[in-house]
Amino acid sequence: MFEHRISSLAHQIKDWVDMAPLSILVTPIIYFFEKYVISDWDSFSLVMITLVGDTVLGVYKHWRRKTLNKEGLAKFVDKLMVCFFALFLSEKVASLSGDISIWEDIATGFGRASLIMYLGMSIAENLSDISNGKFPSKALLDKFKVFTEKKRD
Repeated sequence: MFEHRISSLAHQIKDWVDMAPLSILVTPIIYFFEKYVISDWDSFSLVMITLVGDTVLGVYKHWRRKTLNKEGLAKFVDKLMVCFFALFLSEKVASLSGDISIWEDIATGFGRASLIMYLGMSIAENLSDISNGKFPSKALLDKFKVFTEKKRD
């Protein structure tokens, strides 16, 4: 029993040592993101989870329709870039406010809320397409689209 524990500990130490070079490479990247890009990982993770949910629903919708193609991957990369840069901009605009915390809260809150609404609308559209307009209903989506789409003449 004691030998098993020693063996298990030796394997854990070996795994840790094996991961050390990767950790050395990743640490500066994580530091850069934490210091200069995104200081609030909770909002970043919320946006990323919502983005993953939107992506899964979109892939499922196109898989059911047999319309999966490379353009869908390009749309995912576009959406990922929009989310990343919107978070980045909201963080940087907030830092411009200086020591006035209310403006910082407004800037970051607006950025996060806009992203969640953007992704939430996409999730709702995917759900509606998957359910053939039953949930959420097309009428409800059309009411929300008044806020999200520009009127074209």
